[in-house]
Amino acid sequence: MEKKEIKNKKQTPKTETKAPKKESKVDFSKLGDKVDIIATGDKNMKKGQEYNVTKEMAIILINKGAAKLK
Repeated sequence: MEKKEIKNKKQTPKTETKAPKKESKVDFSKLGDKVDIIATGDKNMKKGQEYNVTKEMAIILINKGAAKLK
């Protein structure tokens, strides 16, 4: 049994869905163990409120765009 080639099948162009990753301009090597951040918007943090978090969590939140350094 041979497969038949479908000629009227809709062709869709391939698009890239992910945006290019932004490079952070913050030098994380100079940060201490505990860092003060200001929330810029997230479902678990109030916008504009200051939080004291660990260095690792600060890096994650800043790269995500949910916070900035104080």
